[in-house]
Amino acid sequence: MVVNKLNQLYKPDRLLFYTDASEEDIRAFTGGVIPDKISKYTGAFGTYDYPGVFFIRSLDKPVIGIEFRPDDYKAEYPADLDSIRLNGSYCFSLETDDEIEISRENITTIFKDLAGDGAAHRVYSDLSLKAESEVISAFMYSKKLRLLYECELKDEIAKDIISDDADRFDKALLYKMSFTEPITGHYNWNHLVAFLEMPTDSGISDYTFVHFDIKEFRVINEVYGHNTANRVLRNVVKAMNEADFVYASARCHNDNFAMMIKDMPEDETVRVLEDFFESISRLPEDPAYRIYYRCGVVPMQRTILSGNRVADAAKMAQALGVTPNKTEVTIYTDKMHDDITWGNIIKAYVDTAIAEDEFRVYLQPKFDINREVIEGAEALIRWDYKGKGSCPPEGSFPSSSVTAPSAR
Repeated sequence: MVVNKLNQLYKPDRLLFYTDASEEDIRAFTGGVIPDKISKYTGAFGTYDYPGVFFIRSLDKPVIGIEFRPDDYKAEYPADLDSIRLNGSYCFSLETDDEIEISRENITTIFKDLAGDGAAHRVYSDLSLKAESEVISAFMYSKKLRLLYECELKDEIAKDIISDDADRFDKALLYKMSFTEPITGHYNWNHLVAFLEMPTDSGISDYTFVHFDIKEFRVINEVYGHNTANRVLRNVVKAMNEADFVYASARCHNDNFAMMIKDMPEDETVRVLEDFFESISRLPEDPAYRIYYRCGVVPMQRTILSGNRVADAAKMAQALGVTPNKTEVTIYTDKMHDDITWGNIIKAYVDTAIAEDEFRVYLQPKFDINREVIEGAEALIRWDYKGKGSCPPEGSFPSSSVTAPSAR
């Protein structure tokens, strides 16, 4: 079974209005057929979800129903359906396009195989599957099947954060929260900043700086699910930790990473990084899917001059990696900085330039030498930037910024 999404969510206390479901009703449900007395409430005010198939231990039978927020005088509750109150619970949720058997036993097996006994480590809480789920549910929408299985809260610090209870945090926990990130357990950007500010404290005399991200990471998240996407992030961290050319590294945010690496000749740097990215370019769940990266590299000489602001230069180079289906390693140059900076100035100033009438239109005649007549003219625009004289055409709108001004 191919799982598109696997994540965790919370279902509050709710009222389930339902009708009994036979095996034939459940088969029809997977084909998009929902009993009219249920389907007519789809999207009604106060509903928590689409209509679904529910396996509830206390009922000891499958039902088809729809969940409502309880005790809401504005909600129009079904008068012709049975109801049961379901307690709020955390749930593992998975989504798939595959046709599967909808039964308590089969859904339980699917979740046990996928999630196992491992906990879902979230930023401020950990969840794990319950041995027995009081409620198992299945929902169909947009030809996709979504399954829910209850889990239990193993640990959390969210309540301490919400209540501003600083006394609940010891130094080790505060250090971990400040300098590591929870998905991979790797160091975060705050930790790497210490290396950038004081590299000699870690024995680093000089280095090349690298900043990269995963192209189309959102697609991996949406199509293959959060668990698969998180494994990709952990694979990147593992590769960084094992690479002999990496001095220090961090997961900065989302799918962005940074590394301080050994200084090498430019062609060698590009080759080493391309090999590095090739080693983490496969998706275990789908070997046919290729993962591509875009990477900005700041050479050693420039990192010394940039100091702890080196990431700005790396991100500038990284942003130029726009070719699809290709890993791109872009070396930062001073000309790149000048072009992009000038482009940003243009974007910020162009409205003022138009208002101040700084653009001039010159007509260049087109002459027909055979008839010896002027048959038209070509309009040329010149920019008298802040009254300091006309900018040359090639300097007015560099390629990195041409879109925004020309659209005006």
